[in-house]
Amino acid sequence: MSFASITRNSDFIDALFKHLVDESSSISAEVRESWLLEIAAYRSPFEWIDGPLVQAMRNGDIILIDEINLAEDAVLERLNR
Repeated sequence: MSFASITRNSDFIDALFKHLVDESSSISAEVRESWLLEIAAYRSPFEWIDGPLVQAMRNGDIILIDEINLAEDAVLERLNR
């Protein structure tokens, strides 16, 4: 049985979350962290994934943006920071 199929029940998720947050429980720190990440992913309405622009900016790479001169001034100001 997969974790996703078990966690469809929100009452179960809430009870599991309360148990995991209680650090006095017998669950190891590694398992606790893994399960908390799974619960957070289940509860999140969306997941942020960096696009090509953000990845290039973080890596210090060069990115060519065609017709960037057509963008609004506010956009260009944010890109220059």
